[in-house]
Amino acid sequence: MVVIDNSTSDISMSTSNSRVALTYSPYTGKIYLGSLASEDFRRDANLIPLIKVNKDKRLGEGRYEVLYAEYIRQAERHLQAGVLDTPHVQTLTSVQILDMIIGEEYRQYYLQEGCTRVPVPKLELRVPIANKYEASEKVPPMVEPNVLNTKFTMVEFNLWKNVVALAVEDEARLRPSVDPFASQIKTAATALGRAVAKQIAEELNKFDDVAKESWSALGASDNFSAYNPLDHIAAEYSNIADKGFNVDTIVMHPRTWAAYQSNTFIKGYTILTPERLGMGVFPLPGWPGITAVVDSVFTQGQAALYDKKTFLLGEGPTVIEQGRDIDKGMDKYVIRQWVQPLLTSKDAGVRLTNIF
Repeated sequence: MVVIDNSTSDISMSTSNSRVALTYSPYTGKIYLGSLASEDFRRDANLIPLIKVNKDKRLGEGRYEVLYAEYIRQAERHLQAGVLDTPHVQTLTSVQILDMIIGEEYRQYYLQEGCTRVPVPKLELRVPIANKYEASEKVPPMVEPNVLNTKFTMVEFNLWKNVVALAVEDEARLRPSVDPFASQIKTAATALGRAVAKQIAEELNKFDDVAKESWSALGASDNFSAYNPLDHIAAEYSNIADKGFNVDTIVMHPRTWAAYQSNTFIKGYTILTPERLGMGVFPLPGWPGITAVVDSVFTQGQAALYDKKTFLLGEGPTVIEQGRDIDKGMDKYVIRQWVQPLLTSKDAGVRLTNIF
């Protein structure tokens, strides 16, 4: 059973006795004992870190750094003695599930690559964003330039919660040929990743719309494209750059991406290969310096062109709680994740519409 809930209400475990709770903080990269979503991870001296996760490394190459060795050794002693129903052993199981969620969450989605990812140490946080200023030009000798006091625009993270619930019944454990967790964990991770991708797409919709012409339209002869996508991009690139931003990202749906690459004005810059026609992150053909992020969650027929530094993804803690439902004969796992995509300046980008 997999349930996805994007609201702020918890999935009830009222009929179960919660035995194990762990919290992963991307701010510190550590997994802690306990359900600690409300903590400020900038000050973790009073918390109990169990393991540090090095997300860039694989298992066996230093992915885990044990911080509470005695707890792990106790779990190993229980395993060697065949005593599986202890908090120490259940904690190791929850660590494996939590690490798989972290590792698998974004395997099928790419919109997070169009964000500047910000590990947020607490659920609410104000972040100062410095305004841009123009320099004083051609200042004569002995003349004081304009003194510009640094001003900041305050943006506020107020992270919301996405939740998945897993359950494995006792009967599944009696079938040794069936892994009761593998498919459920992957499905749960995908559900969390899709929830975040949808929320990023919704935030991208806050850019102002600029109507263009279809990149797939053909001219009168039907042999050449009627409109050049690079002209559309260049016009908006110039407008955004004039406001002091660095345009480096464009987001599209796969069908819009296919229309871009098959446009006759673009064909000389790219080779159509299966991997370039799918979802992913690619250099934009014809425009070095702009990265194309292609994801099916984004709206068809549109493209978001913007400065990535101004589009943030606040990543808060991920909590897993494990309990036993005695009445129904199953173990239950609830994973809660706090995130928030945040557009800090509408001037830093636009949405190109009617382009497919």
